[in-house]
Amino acid sequence: MTLFCRYVSELRRFIDLDVYGGCGRLKCPLSATELCLDMLERRYFFYLAFENSLCVDYVTEKYWGTLRRDVVGVVLGTADYSQLVPPGVHLDVRDFR
Repeated sequence: MTLFCRYVSELRRFIDLDVYGGCGRLKCPLSATELCLDMLERRYFFYLAFENSLCVDYVTEKYWGTLRRDVVGVVLGTADYSQLVPPGVHLDVRDFR
């Protein structure tokens, strides 16, 4: 189980989550990316943009996509996001117990 899936599994103990992709039951086909992003912006306040692997200074394209949308990206990675993006546009899970 990936780090992302383990984190999602733990988070589900406390809140309801809609999970798209490999760790969830919901799917969004690549052919409908823009439609899915539009839906994301209408239905959700937060978007979990976790890295597939923890590489120094790497930021997933999933996170960059949130910057153009009215959602807050919740990140889990090794990059120093506060040095890369404006304040207030992300939450880093490493800042919380």
